[in-house]
Amino acid sequence: MKKGDYIRVKGGTKDPDFKGNYLSGYTGYIEDIDDYNQVCILWDESTLMKFDHKLIKKCDRKNLDHTRMILSSNDIELIEK
Repeated sequence: MKKGDYIRVKGGTKDPDFKGNYLSGYTGYIEDIDDYNQVCILWDESTLMKFDHKLIKKCDRKNLDHTRMILSSNDIELIEK
């Protein structure tokens, strides 16, 4: 995996910020990878369209950027675009 790769979140992956939400099937691009295999993902347009206003407001209240997320490399898979 490297910067710019197109990814999909694996089935059963839970949102680390909001318990009870699942990220299965969300897609985006790898923006960065750290030495601990934590991957910063920039969500693509199709994923961003799934977010409702309530989720965006929750992110704003927690000072989270809803356009990005950090997940373990074990939670994502490379896909062909």
